[in-house]
Amino acid sequence: MQTEELTGPLHELEAMLSAIDDEGVMLVGELDGYLAGVLISPEPIAPEEWLPAIFADLLPEALPNGDDFAVLNDLISARHAEIAAELAVDRYQPLYEIDDNEDETVLWEIWLAGFERAMAMRLAAWEKLLKRKQESIAQESAFLLMDLLDIGMASEPPDDAGALKLAADAPGLIPELAGNLYRAHVVASAAVPVRVESVGRNDPCPCGSGLKYKKCHGAS
Repeated sequence: MQTEELTGPLHELEAMLSAIDDEGVMLVGELDGYLAGVLISPEPIAPEEWLPAIFADLLPEALPNGDDFAVLNDLISARHAEIAAELAVDRYQPLYEIDDNEDETVLWEIWLAGFERAMAMRLAAWEKLLKRKQESIAQESAFLLMDLLDIGMASEPPDDAGALKLAADAPGLIPELAGNLYRAHVVASAAVPVRVESVGRNDPCPCGSGLKYKKCHGAS
């Protein structure tokens, strides 16, 4: 989905992020990559960790105050839950920024910049996945995302046919790779019920999916 097409809560989320006067604030496309990265991580990342990290590099005076900050947090959490729901039915639609100056080029690299920030929170787990001797769809998907990161971070466009094709396929490939990793890291782990007596049925599931406990592992 292109960010220029956003409506409703997603449009409100984009507007609130754009209003933050700080160079360190994420674009909505970058935030989307970050939230997806949190959800497909090889190891769970709880909201208590990933939500504050979004604002960690911003100046305190740049952040919204009071009710506005609460609304922004709610919108971010809602998008996190929406991505989880889309991944669960294999229909994730990443939010991509568009370059208005270059024939509306899809800037998938911005999504990947957010994904990289989430990946850095569990870097050891990602490295463990990439170094496994037993090959898997999850490992192959992780390698392709790493290849895309290399392409996106390079100072010059790729000059070989394989990399050029990978870059051209990136907008459609990213949701497929994210879905593969979600099924490997979240759906597979759900086969073993996670029951925590201290967690209420309407509280966030401790697995980090962003869903309520009763609709995630509490439904097992």
